[in-house]
Amino acid sequence: MKKQLIGLLSHSTIFLALVACSGSNGTSTGNPLVTVQFKSFSALSSQSVDQMSVSNLKMCFKRLRFKPVSGIDNNTDLFLDEVNVTTTGMLVAMVGVPVGSYSRVEFDLDTHCTSAKSIQVTNASGTFTSAQTITIRFDGLFTLSASQTLNLDIQSIISALNTAISDADVKVKAESVGGSF
Repeated sequence: MKKQLIGLLSHSTIFLALVACSGSNGTSTGNPLVTVQFKSFSALSSQSVDQMSVSNLKMCFKRLRFKPVSGIDNNTDLFLDEVNVTTTGMLVAMVGVPVGSYSRVEFDLDTHCTSAKSIQVTNASGTFTSAQTITIRFDGLFTLSASQTLNLDIQSIISALNTAISDADVKVKAESVGGSF
């Protein structure tokens, strides 16, 4: 039986689940393995470089979606618990993705985690949460022909979350801008 490697991250610990494996360049269905990770970012407020804004950020990942330049979306359900997003960058997941060109990557955040919150953020104004489904997006051009790493720049989303001043702001701020790759 062939197996596919999928990475799972929970509370800053990486767990690898062996699900179905073929050669080093893909999965049992011929899809290359994509290592998805967030790039490092600055948590400082843009208003004052002396003031730390995002000092804590937790996201509850449900789904990862690769949007092709043309064709059908590739959805991957993620079985992750709450993830502490770190300023130094981090592995989010390892998933099999069909060969092709992609213009957007999206994560759906929802409330299936222990806290029942899709996102929790602490910034200079306080701690704010959302129990709504939130979609964060990353735009660029990603052409996949063999297994590789996809680095997502989350800085613009962090900067938007720096300006949240209420629970109601969290979803609006997180979805108001997109990251890039």
